[in-house]
Amino acid sequence: IELSLNLFLVLLVAAFAGAYFVVRVVAHTLQLPAYVRAFRIRRGEQKAREALEQSLQALYEGRFGRAAKLAARAYDLGQWRALAALVAARASQRMRNFALRDTWIAKARAAEPDWRKATLAAEAELLLEERRYDEARSVLLELHAGGARHIATLSALLRAEQGLANWGEVVRIARLLEKRDAMPREALEGIVINARVAMLSLKALEARSLAEYWRSIPAAEQRRGRIAGAAARAWMQLGDGRAAQLAIENALAAAWEPELVLLYGECRDDEAIPRVERAERWLKDRPQDAELLLTLGRL
Repeated sequence: IELSLNLFLVLLVAAFAGAYFVVRVVAHTLQLPAYVRAFRIRRGEQKAREALEQSLQALYEGRFGRAAKLAARAYDLGQWRALAALVAARASQRMRNFALRDTWIAKARAAEPDWRKATLAAEAELLLEERRYDEARSVLLELHAGGARHIATLSALLRAEQGLANWGEVVRIARLLEKRDAMPREALEGIVINARVAMLSLKALEARSLAEYWRSIPAAEQRRGRIAGAAARAWMQLGDGRAAQLAIENALAAAWEPELVLLYGECRDDEAIPRVERAERWLKDRPQDAELLLTLGRL
């Protein structure tokens, strides 16, 4: 009896072990398809990552055809599709295949919602490089409508407005960038001055419009030599020598510029004596100034 009990216990343990083994085998068999799927996903992710890394390397090496091919492979593998499409779009742009670039941009837009802002920013940059300023501006406005305006996209919008000769917007955006300390102050000042000069040239067709725009310019900017010179030429074109004279005198009071001195001699009105007297007062401080002597001779 004692021997039979021991044998029973051994058999019972063996039965439990066998049943456990069978259950484990059945469970593993049932889970095998899920394991295979997970393995394939991991393998696909690895291949996509390798293709994407190689495409980025080829892009920066200047091997644009290879970069586009590898990015297309990463896209087809279904991982990081938006990023892969943007890399392929950039490579296509560098190969000047603009139709293929547009195709990849469309794929990037449709790929992943989280990449929408990045896609719009990249698309705008590519359009700017192609000098398609109007389309780039539309893309950037779409991007800005969805959230905060970042320095990079504001700078891109500035380039688009410059390309479209929207000088009022150029000045506005330049001032926004100045507040954010986004560009060197000298560079932004140059952009603003160029925009003001262009606007003054456009306003030279009608006296009232010119006067209104001149009043809208801050006093500090009115004293800038190039801006004052452009305003003086616009006033002279409209036959208002007096307004031209005042613009030049105001600027020369802030900084002496030979070009403005010469332009002062071209102002024409019915009262030349006050201008001669002012030029003679300047001459006391600058007796050897060649441009001033020439201007006095003209007056």
